[in-house]
Amino acid sequence: MWPLALALGVAVAVRVWWVATVDTQPVTDFAWYFDRAVSLAAGEGYHVDGAPTAYWPVGYPGFLAVFFSLFGPSLWLAKTLNLGLTVVSVWISWLVARRLFPNPWAAHLTALGLALYPSWVAYSSILASEPLFTVLTLGGTALLLAYRPRQWLWLGSAGAVFGLATLVRPQAVVLPAVVLLCLAWYDQREVFRGSAWKAALWVYGALAVTLVPWTVRNFESFGHFVFVSTNGGDNLLIGHHPASFGKYASPTKLAPEIDGMREIERDKASRQKAIEAIRADPARSLRLIGPKLKATFLSGTDAPYWAFQTKPRELIVPGMDSQRPLFLWFSSVSKEVPTMLLVLSASGAILGLVRLVLGAPTLPATPLGVLLVTAGLVSLFFGNPRFAYPVVPFLLMIGIGPWVALASRLTAGSRSS
Repeated sequence: MWPLALALGVAVAVRVWWVATVDTQPVTDFAWYFDRAVSLAAGEGYHVDGAPTAYWPVGYPGFLAVFFSLFGPSLWLAKTLNLGLTVVSVWISWLVARRLFPNPWAAHLTALGLALYPSWVAYSSILASEPLFTVLTLGGTALLLAYRPRQWLWLGSAGAVFGLATLVRPQAVVLPAVVLLCLAWYDQREVFRGSAWKAALWVYGALAVTLVPWTVRNFESFGHFVFVSTNGGDNLLIGHHPASFGKYASPTKLAPEIDGMREIERDKASRQKAIEAIRADPARSLRLIGPKLKATFLSGTDAPYWAFQTKPRELIVPGMDSQRPLFLWFSSVSKEVPTMLLVLSASGAILGLVRLVLGAPTLPATPLGVLLVTAGLVSLFFGNPRFAYPVVPFLLMIGIGPWVALASRLTAGSRSS
């Protein structure tokens, strides 16, 4: 267990240093999350200017609000919570990899890689929902991996955890199905043989129950059924408007007429405009898939930009102060690492497929399934480096696992000879 202890120790040390050194301030939607958490903790509800909102999912502000209500609202508390979430993610990633790969060094090296991964360090101080979302999706996956026949409590717990993840980011609703499919089809066929459909019912039943209170609140607030949030139409519009370019763009700049609409009407109007754009030029929507994937999986500019926003409530050009050397160094590292990770993952996937053909399977399906569903969601909506954050553990597993297995086999062969 010492490799795990080492990885966790490195993760804590690096993140504590980072939070103490880089004075990240919440701006744009990060400040919005913080403000909503303060309002929730004060018992004022999930409102904007006195009106109920569901534009951004309630999960992350609600998480912060629980601790704000106990200890009082504080930026340092929020950063400490995110720091803790990134460290917990390292540990749960180790648990998942330990279940998926027979050689423990696949899990050890995955944990160490996450302990030092640039964006995972930077998001310790950025008040984004990604660290919480990652803990919950990894946690749900770990619970499904721990399931054994007729241990229905594990499935219900996994469903509840995925339900909480859905309250953070609605697209999490598809992840249990993908993970269960990968486990039942390949990774744990013996465990799920003849019971996959029952497992799915347990997981999605618990997930649905978890969403009931927020669904009722939304219906009472808007008089309509709302699945978690009301920004789905805007997100679809960003990815398919005639002026779209694959990355985020302000929906109100793409379609000024939606500005000032009530959330429900805006959501419907944005979705309709997106559908019209897809029908008018489907080829263009297909051409944008490449830029969307590139912006998500090959861009390393996101973490440095947001981490070095050091002026409260004001968006600035980062790295123009005394921390410029650190900003420039971190930016250069962050730009290179995503490409290196994808190269490692591609090499691991190829090696895993070759070994599968040769009768020595070393690449589980679950990491590939999570990666593919994430890529599919990005292709449907728009690209953003933040969307790749929760997939980093699985990319590392894909890249590391087969090489560790090969190294182990070669080492064993040399010893026997």
